[in-house]
Amino acid sequence: MAEKLSSRVERLEGPDVERFFAKVVKGVSCWNWAGATRGSKQKRGCFWNGKKNVDAARWIFAKANPHQPIDGLCIRHKCDNPLCVNPEHLEIGTQADNVADMWARNRGNLEGIRAGAAKGREALQRNPSARPSGERHGLSKLTEEQVAEIRRLNGTASHKALGEMFGVHSTAIGRILRNQVWKGAAALKARGL
Repeated sequence: MAEKLSSRVERLEGPDVERFFAKVVKGVSCWNWAGATRGSKQKRGCFWNGKKNVDAARWIFAKANPHQPIDGLCIRHKCDNPLCVNPEHLEIGTQADNVADMWARNRGNLEGIRAGAAKGREALQRNPSARPSGERHGLSKLTEEQVAEIRRLNGTASHKALGEMFGVHSTAIGRILRNQVWKGAAALKARGL
């Protein structure tokens, strides 16, 4: 029977490997990167390889698969967790594969499409519900029920206290209460939820 990739990786040796794993928090499934990150919307692990900062998932994939060429290809996360560095959750593919995964897993966000991507905007105009929002958005931290509860608790606690209760920043609480975000959850409020 073939040995699991993660078992082989755990036996890797060397100072870089030790530094790498000192920045990893192993969970039940994902191995989350706790070191430096880069990226504004989706944080990605960033690791100093001795010469330059590299993507942490890419670095461990290359170490785990030394004979697999990765130049010009993407390291894709089967778990949809951009901070995961568990080699069992990583696979190689093209940018087109990565984009197809994003849409298939309902993680697309058309707000970031640049002016040259008219095709995406046209598709959104034909079907506005295609843009994930609320709980369907890949970066959402709250559920509609939690948003309704935040609105119900408005005035009983500070924005900071509400943010701490629900695990979000006080700015997010203010934007929810001013209906700048989670506008669909306003229907829940109207129904008394």
